[in-house]
Amino acid sequence: MELLMQQILPQLDLASQNMIEKVNSLKKMEADVLKKIDEYTKIQSECKETAEKLADKYEDINERHEELMVKCQHVLIDVYSKCNADPVEEKYFKNKLEAYQSRVDKLSQQLNEIRNIEDQAKLINEREVNSPDSLHLNPNKEKVLKEILNEVQHAIEGLISKVNETRQDVDTLKKTQQQRG
Repeated sequence: MELLMQQILPQLDLASQNMIEKVNSLKKMEADVLKKIDEYTKIQSECKETAEKLADKYEDINERHEELMVKCQHVLIDVYSKCNADPVEEKYFKNKLEAYQSRVDKLSQQLNEIRNIEDQAKLINEREVNSPDSLHLNPNKEKVLKEILNEVQHAIEGLISKVNETRQDVDTLKKTQQQRG
């Protein structure tokens, strides 16, 4: 019996030690997983904030675009009502108006692109929120999502500056017309 105890006790101690090591390893893995979940939650929150900011900027740009279209129409009406039958002057205003129309068309295209990108971002966000694996973003997906959001932000900022430039040109053209007319 004593011989049996001498053989079994060391084996039990070794098994107990192995179990303690496995438990510690599992606790460390659990802590790592919880840390990753916190990181992904923070990233998701940042993405939502960025998407909300971009949506707000998009709405502002859209409103400005509509205001600009109304102003352009008024300028066109003013120009044609005050314009003499001078062919040189007509050609000048026609070229100006074509340039403005070209800018407006480009802005419309860019707004449509932003709408598409925003819709894609919403779909991606909805998929991530609705999927059970929403917190398991690999670094490539995270990088791609951040790049998309940065591109959208740059596109919106570019549109804002173009709208402002066009607005200044329209105002300048209006002032010129008022001085002539």
